[in-house]
Amino acid sequence: PQTPGTGGIILEEIHKLNLQTMEWTYVTTKLPDGPTSRHVAVTLFSGSDSDNNKILIHNHRCMDHVWIFDPTTEQFTKQKTTGTNPGSLGLHTATLLNQSTVLVFGGATKNGHMSNQSYVLDMKTWNWNQVDLLDESCCPSPRAGACLCTYNNNIACLFGGAETSTETGLNPKGDVWALHLFEEEGGRKKGRWEMLLDDKKEEDTTMPEPRNAATLTKIATTLDSKDEGGESSSTKFLLTGGWAPFRRTWDDVFVLSIEGS
Repeated sequence: PQTPGTGGIILEEIHKLNLQTMEWTYVTTKLPDGPTSRHVAVTLFSGSDSDNNKILIHNHRCMDHVWIFDPTTEQFTKQKTTGTNPGSLGLHTATLLNQSTVLVFGGATKNGHMSNQSYVLDMKTWNWNQVDLLDESCCPSPRAGACLCTYNNNIACLFGGAETSTETGLNPKGDVWALHLFEEEGGRKKGRWEMLLDDKKEEDTTMPEPRNAATLTKIATTLDSKDEGGESSSTKFLLTGGWAPFRRTWDDVFVLSIEGS
């Protein structure tokens, strides 16, 4: 909140929240490449000691690198990358698929061009690969400000975002997709999108209104025994807030349940 019409001020500050004391601490270290917004940050789990989890940051300046923040030393490391990277994007979304793979989807360039491409970063080699789709006719529309969350080591769930519209400028989305990833020889990734919920066809009044800039968090996975043997699973995600561009900011909360086997 700054002077109306200025777009506000982009910051370079860092703060840490202690989840045991629920107290914020100001970190004197600044973002190394200057103020940034609309970037992505992914926690890289190091094991049982959550205090040592490092954080990967990717923004529109990360053309041949990513930034790794160490909360113990409160310092950044510039990690060089190779391969086909997402490019200069903001409002993209990312998730940690497994211990060595980060998935990035969508986003927009400075001139407003939106993407529906997916990229994986192999943190063993720090090499990017664009995901080649098995069926390019079945995939989310180009969008920015979507939510992306890991379902398991090879599947990620996507919700919402905003796509370009000739009528309103930005059209919010409320669809839900699953991206199934397959690894080919040589480490390249193939992908297949599966639509789980269509915001244009579903008549379920419990579905969230279309939106972007929300948060989606995996909160629980439970296993249940089937009558005929074997097990089924139910994974739950928490959706909070969001924005219907220039129309409404949401304060509601939903739980998305995905059944699997």
